[in-house]
Amino acid sequence: MRFLVVLACLVLAALARPSTHDYLHGAQVLRVNPQTADQVHYLQGLLKTDLYDFWTEPHGTGHPVDIMAQAFSVPVLKKTLEQIDLDFTIQVSDVALLLAKDREANQKARAASGKAMDWTSYHRYDEVGIGD
Repeated sequence: MRFLVVLACLVLAALARPSTHDYLHGAQVLRVNPQTADQVHYLQGLLKTDLYDFWTEPHGTGHPVDIMAQAFSVPVLKKTLEQIDLDFTIQVSDVALLLAKDREANQKARAASGKAMDWTSYHRYDEVGIGD
Protein backbone atom coordinates (compact mmCIF):
# COMPACT_ATOMS: atom_id res chain seq x y z
CA MET A 1 0.00 0.00 0.00
CA ARG A 2 2.82 2.37 0.91
CA PHE A 3 4.40 1.65 -2.48
CA LEU A 4 1.22 2.74 -4.29
CA VAL A 5 1.08 6.00 -2.34
CA VAL A 6 4.72 6.76 -3.17
CA LEU A 7 4.16 5.83 -6.80
CA ALA A 8 1.08 8.07 -7.00
CA CYS A 9 3.05 10.98 -5.51
CA LEU A 10 5.85 10.51 -8.03
CA VAL A 11 3.42 10.43 -10.93
CA LEU A 12 1.67 13.58 -9.72
CA ALA A 13 5.00 15.35 -9.23
CA ALA A 14 6.08 14.42 -12.75
CA LEU A 15 2.81 15.68 -14.21
CA ALA A 16 2.95 18.91 -12.22
CA ARG A 17 6.47 19.71 -13.39
CA PRO A 18 6.38 22.27 -16.19
CA SER A 19 7.70 21.11 -19.53
CA THR A 20 10.56 22.92 -21.22
CA HIS A 21 8.11 24.71 -23.45
CA ASP A 22 6.04 25.93 -20.49
CA TYR A 23 9.18 27.18 -18.77
CA LEU A 24 10.29 29.05 -21.88
CA HIS A 25 6.86 30.29 -23.00
CA GLY A 26 7.23 34.02 -23.51
CA ALA A 27 10.99 33.96 -22.93
CA GLN A 28 12.83 36.31 -25.27
CA VAL A 29 16.37 36.67 -26.56
CA LEU A 30 17.61 40.25 -26.71
CA ARG A 31 20.73 41.29 -28.60
CA VAL A 32 22.72 44.19 -27.21
CA ASN A 33 25.84 45.76 -28.65
CA PRO A 34 27.85 47.46 -25.89
CA GLN A 35 29.64 50.57 -27.10
CA THR A 36 31.49 51.57 -23.92
CA ALA A 37 33.69 49.78 -21.42
CA ASP A 38 31.15 50.66 -18.71
CA GLN A 39 28.39 48.88 -20.62
CA VAL A 40 30.59 45.79 -21.06
CA HIS A 41 31.45 45.85 -17.36
CA TYR A 42 27.76 46.15 -16.43
CA LEU A 43 26.87 43.18 -18.64
CA GLN A 44 29.71 41.14 -17.12
CA GLY A 45 28.28 41.89 -13.68
CA LEU A 46 24.81 40.89 -14.87
CA LEU A 47 26.26 37.63 -16.18
CA LYS A 48 27.55 36.76 -12.70
CA THR A 49 24.08 37.12 -11.13
CA ASP A 50 22.60 34.12 -13.01
CA LEU A 51 19.37 36.08 -13.49
CA TYR A 52 19.56 35.66 -17.26
CA ASP A 53 20.90 33.09 -19.69
CA PHE A 54 23.70 34.63 -21.75
CA TRP A 55 23.82 32.93 -25.15
CA THR A 56 26.95 34.96 -25.93
CA GLU A 57 29.08 36.46 -23.20
CA PRO A 58 30.21 40.09 -23.07
CA HIS A 59 33.89 40.37 -23.93
CA GLY A 60 34.41 43.80 -25.43
CA THR A 61 32.89 46.84 -27.05
CA GLY A 62 31.36 46.36 -30.45
CA HIS A 63 30.74 42.64 -29.89
CA PRO A 64 27.04 41.66 -29.80
CA VAL A 65 25.75 39.90 -26.69
CA ASP A 66 22.62 37.72 -26.76
CA ILE A 67 20.67 37.44 -23.50
CA MET A 68 17.69 35.17 -22.88
CA ALA A 69 15.21 36.30 -20.24
CA GLN A 70 12.22 34.38 -18.95
CA ALA A 71 8.85 35.99 -19.62
CA PHE A 72 8.48 37.42 -16.11
CA SER A 73 11.90 39.11 -16.25
CA VAL A 74 11.81 40.51 -19.81
CA PRO A 75 10.34 43.90 -18.77
CA VAL A 76 12.95 44.29 -16.02
CA LEU A 77 15.81 43.49 -18.40
CA LYS A 78 14.51 45.92 -21.03
CA LYS A 79 14.15 48.72 -18.47
CA THR A 80 17.62 48.02 -17.08
CA LEU A 81 19.18 48.14 -20.54
CA GLU A 82 17.38 51.40 -21.31
CA GLN A 83 18.65 52.94 -18.05
CA ILE A 84 22.26 52.34 -19.05
CA ASP A 85 21.61 53.59 -22.62
CA LEU A 86 22.15 50.17 -24.14
CA ASP A 87 20.05 49.63 -27.26
CA PHE A 88 18.65 46.17 -27.87
CA THR A 89 16.84 44.24 -30.54
CA ILE A 90 14.60 41.25 -30.03
CA GLN A 91 16.23 38.25 -31.70
CA VAL A 92 13.70 35.63 -30.54
CA SER A 93 10.25 36.78 -29.43
CA ASP A 94 9.20 33.42 -27.94
CA VAL A 95 11.84 30.77 -27.26
CA ALA A 96 9.26 28.02 -26.65
CA LEU A 97 7.65 28.68 -30.03
CA LEU A 98 11.06 28.57 -31.72
CA LEU A 99 11.85 25.23 -30.06
CA ALA A 100 8.47 23.80 -31.04
CA LYS A 101 8.98 24.81 -34.68
CA ASP A 102 12.49 23.36 -34.65
CA ARG A 103 11.29 20.08 -33.16
CA GLU A 104 8.50 19.86 -35.76
CA ALA A 105 10.96 20.49 -38.60
CA ASN A 106 13.27 17.80 -37.23
CA GLN A 107 10.41 15.30 -37.02
CA LYS A 108 9.34 16.05 -40.60
CA ALA A 109 12.91 15.67 -41.85
CA ARG A 110 13.27 12.32 -40.09
CA ALA A 111 9.94 11.09 -41.45
CA ALA A 112 10.86 12.15 -45.00
CA SER A 113 14.26 10.47 -44.85
CA GLY A 114 12.90 7.25 -43.38
CA LYS A 115 15.78 7.19 -40.92
CA ALA A 116 15.55 7.70 -37.18
CA MET A 117 18.92 9.47 -36.92
CA ASP A 118 20.73 12.00 -39.08
CA TRP A 119 23.65 14.40 -38.70
CA THR A 120 21.72 17.62 -39.31
CA SER A 121 19.09 17.44 -36.55
CA TYR A 122 19.54 17.90 -32.83
CA HIS A 123 18.80 14.66 -31.01
CA ARG A 124 17.97 14.67 -27.31
CA TYR A 125 19.86 12.29 -25.05
CA ASP A 126 16.90 9.92 -24.74
CA GLU A 127 16.63 9.70 -28.55
CA VAL A 128 20.26 8.73 -28.98
CA GLY A 129 19.82 5.75 -26.66
CA ILE A 130 23.36 5.60 -25.33
CA GLY A 131 23.66 3.08 -22.55
CA ASP A 132 20.48 1.17 -23.40
